[in-house]
Amino acid sequence: MKVLIVNGSPRQKGNTACALEELAKQLGDWMNAGRSRVCFLIGSSYGMSEALKARADLRLSVSRMTFPHHLFRVMLAEQIYRAFTILAGTRYHK
Repeated sequence: MKVLIVNGSPRQKGNTACALEELAKQLGDWMNAGRSRVCFLIGSSYGMSEALKARADLRLSVSRMTFPHHLFRVMLAEQIYRAFTILAGTRYHK
C-alpha cells in the first residue's frame, strides 16, 4: 500500500506542492506498477507524528491556507475523482 500524507504548507520540509496533472501521473504510475491500494492521510491542525511522516511515500500539499477537516475530505475526494478522469482521458466540466 502506498501512503500519501496531505498536510500543511508547501514550505514545510518534505512537502510537495502538486498540480492535479502531477497527482494523476503519480496515481497512474502506481497503478501501472501493480499497486492496488493508496491511503490518503489528512493532517490535523496539530500535525502528525514524525514516525507517521517517515512512512509516507509522498507528502502532498494542496494549499498554504487552512481548511476545516470535514470540508477538506470533500475537496480531496474531488481531486482524486479529477485525477482519475485525467487518467481515463475523459473530459471534466468546469
